[in-house]
Amino acid sequence: EEETAAPVETVRLQPTGQATGEVPETAARETAAAESAQDVRYYLQDLLSEIGEDGYFPKDSGDALLSVPNSKGIMVLKEMLEELARPMSLNEIVLMVLRFSSEIVNRSVLFCVRNGHLVGSGQFGIEIKGESPDNRVRKMRVPVGAPSILNEAVEKKRVVIKETEGTEWDSYLVEQLGGLKPHLAFAAPIMLKGKVEMVLYGDNVPENRGLDDISALEIFLGQANMAMERKY
Repeated sequence: EEETAAPVETVRLQPTGQATGEVPETAARETAAAESAQDVRYYLQDLLSEIGEDGYFPKDSGDALLSVPNSKGIMVLKEMLEELARPMSLNEIVLMVLRFSSEIVNRSVLFCVRNGHLVGSGQFGIEIKGESPDNRVRKMRVPVGAPSILNEAVEKKRVVIKETEGTEWDSYLVEQLGGLKPHLAFAAPIMLKGKVEMVLYGDNVPENRGLDDISALEIFLGQANMAMERKY
């Protein structure tokens, strides 16, 4: 039987009464969004400094993202970080991760860690002749601990970019996703409380080319991790 993740309930702020001096729901949401946007601004400033793209955010500016470089990844990052700053459910954050990845690579698959396996959960861009790609992906199981690009991301807890090496489970991954071996692929861990809960896989099949700079995706995943942490 297929394993499915339990639905995640959306966290909602409850309305409170003015008489007790508590903040109403709308004001609380606006305050939380403003605080989150400020966190995003300073966190992103530090990350951009590390990759040599500092100086985009005036320290006293109220705008979270100003004077960003004219690159597709950074422009998408700007839009999605603004979305991520508002209160969201865990499911919404995960869907945003797939949406962001769809702007960076041709296809991507999200795997969840379940019972010692990386289990296919969602996808975009996968094409399987004669079969629904969603059905194929949901049937995929890669053992945690077995050599593969996915497991390397789990063990190292960081983004891995490399050629698939022809291990048993890398070959399984290539076969299950249509049979075309990518020139380069990436696997990015998504963590909760220091533990890898999901891995995002991406490549540019069917094009015979490598990966563009995915620094923006790495930054977004860092923010998505922080947003998920706030749900627990």
